[in-house]
Amino acid sequence: IAKLYSELRRESVSSGGIPIAVRHIESLIRMAEAHAKMHLREYVNSDDVDLAISVMVDSFISTQKFSVKRVLQKHFRSYLNFKKDSFQLLLFTLNELVREKANFLGLPESDDVDPYEGRVEVNMDDFEAKARELDIPEVTDFYSSNVFKSNHFTLDQTRNLIIFRNNRR
Repeated sequence: IAKLYSELRRESVSSGGIPIAVRHIESLIRMAEAHAKMHLREYVNSDDVDLAISVMVDSFISTQKFSVKRVLQKHFRSYLNFKKDSFQLLLFTLNELVREKANFLGLPESDDVDPYEGRVEVNMDDFEAKARELDIPEVTDFYSSNVFKSNHFTLDQTRNLIIFRNNRR
């Protein structure tokens, strides 16, 4: 919490935004305690603190001027995305890349659960670059996960491609 406070204070002052105050940290502690009580616990654990940090950082950033907000969002992205399931985030990102590629290729959309008919190939480097933008530097576990496979994706490492196949027809 102390590290977060010092980072927020330094960034808000250097970027010309509204400075963070000690009352923000006190609020963070109260939110963590309230979250623990909502789960009927008499103690605060790391999940409570993580949630409170995420809420407080998001709230603090949203009060800033637009130009300052963009800088702070980029710098504190890891706090804003904290505890989100990285596999779900990666799946969403991969689906967006598939959608963009399919639109570029002019493939017809399907009314089925899967968005496009046939096969769409996405470059692994493009996907991994998007993952790094989300502060997820390692995607190897995602490639071997059930989330990846159950959503009709396969990996062709020799050609450096992620292949989406809609086999539902």
